[in-house]
Amino acid sequence: YVYTVKAYDASSNISAASTGLSVRTNDTQAPTVPSGLKVDAKTDKTVNISWTASTDNVGVSGYEVYRNGTKLASVIGTVYADLGLTQGTLYVYTVKAYDASSNISAASAGLSVRTNDTQAPTVPTGLKVDAKTDKTVNISWTASTDNVGVSGYEVYRNGTKLARVTGTVYADSGLTQGTLYVYTVKAYDATSNISAASAGLSVRTNDTQAPTVPTGLKVDAKTDKTVNISWTASTDNVGVSGYEVYRNGTKLASVTGTVYADSGLTQGTLYVYTVKAYDASNISAASTGLSVRTNDTQAPTVPTGLKVDAKTDKTVNISWTASTDNVGVAGYEVYRNGTKLASVTGTVYADSGLTQGTLYVYTVKAYDATNNVSAASAGLSVRTNDTQAPTVPVGLKVDAKTDKTVNISWTTSTDNVGVTCYEVYRNGTKLASVTGTVYADSGLTQGALYVYTVKAYDASSNISAASAGLSVRTNDTQAPTAPTGLKVDAKTDKTVNISWTASTDNVGVTGYEVYRNGTKLARVTGTVYADSGLTQGTLYVYTVKAYDASSNISAASAGLSVITNDTQAPTVPTGLKVDAKTDKTVNISWTASTDNVGVSGYEVYRNGTKLASVTGTVYADLGLIQGTLYVYTVKAYDATSNISAASAGLSVRTND
Repeated sequence: YVYTVKAYDASSNISAASTGLSVRTNDTQAPTVPSGLKVDAKTDKTVNISWTASTDNVGVSGYEVYRNGTKLASVIGTVYADLGLTQGTLYVYTVKAYDASSNISAASAGLSVRTNDTQAPTVPTGLKVDAKTDKTVNISWTASTDNVGVSGYEVYRNGTKLARVTGTVYADSGLTQGTLYVYTVKAYDATSNISAASAGLSVRTNDTQAPTVPTGLKVDAKTDKTVNISWTASTDNVGVSGYEVYRNGTKLASVTGTVYADSGLTQGTLYVYTVKAYDASNISAASTGLSVRTNDTQAPTVPTGLKVDAKTDKTVNISWTASTDNVGVAGYEVYRNGTKLASVTGTVYADSGLTQGTLYVYTVKAYDATNNVSAASAGLSVRTNDTQAPTVPVGLKVDAKTDKTVNISWTTSTDNVGVTCYEVYRNGTKLASVTGTVYADSGLTQGALYVYTVKAYDASSNISAASAGLSVRTNDTQAPTAPTGLKVDAKTDKTVNISWTASTDNVGVTGYEVYRNGTKLARVTGTVYADSGLTQGTLYVYTVKAYDASSNISAASAGLSVITNDTQAPTVPTGLKVDAKTDKTVNISWTASTDNVGVSGYEVYRNGTKLASVTGTVYADLGLIQGTLYVYTVKAYDATSNISAASAGLSVRTND
């Protein structure tokens, strides 16, 4: 506030104003808290910060700047440059605002700032192999140090970066066995300062790969006592050191080349050579065996003792005494009629695919492993068996038959040697053996069905298959029994359904003939018949006969009389008239109705109420009331209760 004073007198004269007195009232309100602290620039030793200006009810006089809680300076602006710091160090800055009355705000939110770090970690040392296989290498090293802190390590293989790790170990995988690798490591810190590379660590992965199996084993030369072999060189991921040579599974020698000369052997002997390749650490599997027989010039002895062990129509099994040889008999060559059939290792041979009943001459030669062959043995003559059956008899036919006999014949069979006779079968059971092509069968049952077959056989008991069956039924002269038990199962005005008890027969009933009024209607296989198209109310007489397969027919059954249903009503009565009347009676009559079968009677109605049933055409009505009008009607009916419509009404008044 600014105060001034003026003086005045009784006449109201007033002086000019005094000089102003400025007075400020006391201020107790602090400025607002500074906000928006930020880094404007920094180096490894300096940090420049700024912030948003505070406000105050009177006015902000300045700001106090603090680092890590310690006051650095008071400034009137909103910027501050902090100097002389340590690189890579974290500092926290806060600011307070104050006014002229020394009112000071609370501290601003802290601003964390790390000075720049330009110092790399120390170079990693002590690289070493912790473990390795043919495909993996595990390495470790001594930890580096840093002015601020090591963040991790970069691992390099052969100059190519593999990974970043935080620890001091690394497991490398997917490597190639037997291969040399050089590992280096660099340390880095949080500000990407990276050390120089460590000294290189050379590591070769384990070699577990054997050389390739030797191939191409071959004989370069041989005598009766020596064998010279060679093979194709193996390959190896590192390098082949040499070869091991084996004879019959026993190691002979180790050589660096791909040839070997074996000596001191036995003539005509079979030897099997194998070779393995090896490197500094591994040995291959054995090569495929090379079988070599030393030279042999002495043939085996001639086979003896040829004999037949078994034979059929198409096979001959022979055997012989074993030959001997200076080294060993390798096998035998078997000849038939001078032609070589096969080479076998044993002293037996089974010859097949031969022609039956044929003479063959067998000889055998022995040979050894070097193809020295003996002279031929003495010849063994063998004739194959005859197993060919005659042809199947054909043309079976009936020459004659009665009710108890059947005479059959057939066409002659043929055979490679000759037909001896025939076997005759009835219904699968053998009846007889005959030398001819006819057979007379007797003692049979009349009307019975028999099936005949014939087989042909030769002297070697070869028998043909059975002929096609010949079905024959003996004559049948006995008729079935007459049907009985005829009865009506159902009927209408136009149909009649009948049935009967089945007949019997010595052979079998084939069917039935149905007759109506003596006329044959049909043949049926069952015991029922439905007759239709009949006339209603008509009397019919049915009979039935049974017959068999031989057309034997029975006598007729007893007749069954049937009347078809009657559904036709009589004609309507006509001609109603009054014959007489009194005061209490009325006598009426009418013309007779007609019917397809016959009228049984009439129903008389008075005023629609039935009075009586009468057989004639007159009716006397009594007990009436005089002078009363009555209306009469009449209906005709037959024996099956068919009733006609009512007649026309007859009106009658009794006398008064």
